[in-house]
Amino acid sequence: MFKNINPMEKMSTILIWLLSIICTFLTIKTSNIPLLSVFNDSFFKSWFMKFEVGNEIILNLSIGFLVSVIFYLLVVWMPYKKKRHLIKNNYKKQYIEFKKGMIIIFLSASNRAWNSELLERLQNQSSFKVFFKEKVSNSEDRWHAVLNGLDDYQLKNLTMELELFLNETNYVRNNIEFRDKNVFVFFNELERSVYRIKNSSCEYDNIRLVSKFIWQIFAGWSLLDGYSESDIIHEMIESI
Repeated sequence: MFKNINPMEKMSTILIWLLSIICTFLTIKTSNIPLLSVFNDSFFKSWFMKFEVGNEIILNLSIGFLVSVIFYLLVVWMPYKKKRHLIKNNYKKQYIEFKKGMIIIFLSASNRAWNSELLERLQNQSSFKVFFKEKVSNSEDRWHAVLNGLDDYQLKNLTMELELFLNETNYVRNNIEFRDKNVFVFFNELERSVYRIKNSSCEYDNIRLVSKFIWQIFAGWSLLDGYSESDIIHEMIESI
C-alpha cells in the first residue's frame, strides 16, 4: 500500500487510516447499535459502553469524518489512481516504442540488417552493450560504426524520436504528481539533453555529445556508478 510513497504522504495516509479506525470505533460506541452477541460476555464489552456525556456530539463528528473520507476515496482518490495507472501504462509503451525507434536508427547507421527478435533483444542494456561493443573491424567496434555512419538525415530522425519521447514525458509531468523528487530531476535533465542534441550537427564534438547521452540510456553507463544492470528510465517510470 505504501510502496513508492514519500515520507510525508505516507504519514498522512497512516494518519487518515488511524483516524478512520478511531471514528468507526467511536461511532459504534456512541450509537444505539446493539453489540454482536459474541461481545456480550467478553472483555471488550466495556470498551463499547457509552460515555456519560457527549455521545451525540461524538457520534455526529465521527460520522462526519467517515463520510468525508468515503467521499474523498470515491470522488478524488479512486479516479486519480485510475488516471495514474492509465498514464503510467501508456508511458511504458511509449518508452518501448522510443527504444525500438532509436535502435533501428543505430542499426541503419551501421548498415546492419535487423528483425523483431534483434530489436527485442537490444532493448536489454546488457545485450545492447555486448552487441555494440562487438568489433566489426580492426579499428572500430559496432558503436563507433554507428557514430561514423550517422548522417544529417539519421540525426534528424534520432532527434525526432527524442522529441516524441520528451513530449510524452512532459504530458506525464503535467498530469501526474511525482512522489519522488529524483524522478522530476532526472526528467528535467532528459529535457535539457534533448534540446542540446536538437541543435547538433554531424560535427565530431556534437556526435560525441549524442553518443554520451544515448550510451547512458541504452547501455546503462554512469560516470559515478559505471555500468548498471537496471534500466534507470524504466525504474523512474515504475516509481511514478
